[in-house]
Amino acid sequence: MSGPSSYQIPDLPALFLPHFKLRTNTHCRAATADALAWAASAGFLSARERERLPGLRLGLLAALCLPTADHPQVVRAAQFLALLVHWWDRGVGEGSRKTWAGLWAQFCRTTSKAWQARFQEHLAAFEAANLDSGKSAETLMSVDAYMAWARRSSGFAMGLALVEYAEGLDLPEDVSAARPLAQLREVTVDLMIWIHEIASYNTQQAADDPYNVVSVLSTENGISLQAAMRRAGERVKELIAQFLVHEATLAQCSWGPYTDRDVRVYVVGLRDGAVGTAHWVYECERYFMGKGEDVKAFGWVFLLPKESDEDEEGGEA
Repeated sequence: MSGPSSYQIPDLPALFLPHFKLRTNTHCRAATADALAWAASAGFLSARERERLPGLRLGLLAALCLPTADHPQVVRAAQFLALLVHWWDRGVGEGSRKTWAGLWAQFCRTTSKAWQARFQEHLAAFEAANLDSGKSAETLMSVDAYMAWARRSSGFAMGLALVEYAEGLDLPEDVSAARPLAQLREVTVDLMIWIHEIASYNTQQAADDPYNVVSVLSTENGISLQAAMRRAGERVKELIAQFLVHEATLAQCSWGPYTDRDVRVYVVGLRDGAVGTAHWVYECERYFMGKGEDVKAFGWVFLLPKESDEDEEGGEA
C-alpha cells in the first residue's frame, strides 16, 4: 500500500493574528540587490547556489525581520543569511570562513564586546551541532531531544542577535541572560524552528533528510504525516501563547530607563523575526518551488519524488 501523495500544512501567518503585525523595511529592494551582488562576487557559493540564490528571497527575510533598520544593516543581515543557508547545505568550509571574517569585522565596528562574545558562542554551538559528531540517534527519538539540538543547529539564535546589531542596542550580559528575556528568546527560536521545518518537510523528505521536527513528531508518536502536521500547527499556537505570557512577565521588569528602552526595542525585534519568518517561507522558492501563494491559500503540498544521487551536491571544500 502506497503512502500519501500530499498533505496540508497549517496557515502559519494566520496563527499570529491578531497579536502580531507584519512590517517590512523600505530598503528591501535596494538591500536585496546589494546583497545578491555581494554573494555572487564573494566566491563561496557554487554555481548551483548562485543560480538559486535570488529565489531564496533573503533580502525580503532581512527586511521583514528588521523593518526599521537602515540600508547597510539590512544588507549585512541578508549577507549573513546567505552564509547561513550555505552553511546549512554545505557546512562551514575555508572559503566561507574567509567571507565570514570580512562580514564579522563589519559587525564588530558597531557592537559591544558582550554582544560579540554571545554571537561567537552561538556560532560555536552551531558548528558543533552540525558536525556528524554533534548528531546522534537520540536526537531523532523525541521532540524534546530534537529541539535541544535544533536550537543550536538552526543558527536562528545568531539571526535574532542581529536585532541588537541592526538597532544599535546595548544589552548588558546580565540583562540578556535574565530569565524572562532568555525565555522569550528561546520561545522565538522555537517558533522559527517549527515554522521553518513545517515548510521544509517536503524538500527534506525528498532528500531522505530525517532531521526535521515534523518527522520526529510523527515517529515519536506513531502518527501519520497529516496528524503530525496538525500537531505542529497546534505547537506553533502554543508557542505564540507562551510568547505573550513571557512578554507580559518581562514588561514587569526594569533595569533603568535606557536599558528598558533597549529591551522594548529588542522584544519588538523578536516579534518581527517570528511573524516575518511565517510569511517569508511562502515567498522562498526553497520550500514550495514557486507555488507558495497556492500553498498559503489552500495549504496543500504534494510530495516531491526522492532525489537521485545525481541531484545532490557535496560539501564545501
